[in-house]
Amino acid sequence: MKKSAFILFSLCLGFSMTACEQRKEVKNQTATSSTVMERKQKESININHFSSINEGMTYTEVKDLIGFEGDLLIEEGVEHSTQIKQIFAWKGNNPN
Repeated sequence: MKKSAFILFSLCLGFSMTACEQRKEVKNQTATSSTVMERKQKESININHFSSINEGMTYTEVKDLIGFEGDLLIEEGVEHSTQIKQIFAWKGNNPN
């Protein structure tokens, strides 16, 4: 009985160690901070983009103008309704 419990415990421990090892491999495949920084620098709007945005434009129109997705800041309204208010933000450079 003790031998069966020990074998069962060993198998569970082995599986959990294997799962931890697999997580480490996935973690090593993530982007480096320099890659993220390069992407963030490219994903920055300038004063020309900003001045081309007009009130009443849809998210798709602004996204196409700027060239990349914005960050959703606020979403209000009833889900699956046509009356949803969303506020997005894009990072940009200070024009001064």
